[in-house]
Amino acid sequence: MFCGGATMNLLDPKSDYIFKNIFGVDDKKPLLISFLNSLLKGNPHIEAITLENTDVAKLLAVDKTTRLDVKATTDNGTIIDIEIQLKNTGEIPDRVLCYQSRTVVRSMREGQSYKSPQIISIWIMGDNVLSGDRA
Repeated sequence: MFCGGATMNLLDPKSDYIFKNIFGVDDKKPLLISFLNSLLKGNPHIEAITLENTDVAKLLAVDKTTRLDVKATTDNGTIIDIEIQLKNTGEIPDRVLCYQSRTVVRSMREGQSYKSPQIISIWIMGDNVLSGDRA
């Protein structure tokens, strides 16, 4: 990109770190809300979000460490997990199930019912997950 006589190198928004700093920080909430409403076509329509800690704490010392890219809770209690993954590792459907399961377990509090919260997982992929081809 050329800007005012100088060449400008832009950071790649497909990088986990850059993506999180575009959509997963408090001062960019309006951008994230606009992005989500556009993707979800307003169903549910999001007015406000609370950004959550993306580190998923281990329940047991032997558990696998998980870090989500962007996690938010909407004004109606829907939990949204946004992940960006450039390569098809062959295990994306399993990771989706794992991330959603951990999110459900960690959302339950003592004295509450076992009714699961609504969870929306959005995966932005660089490769086709359904093709069976792996990078």
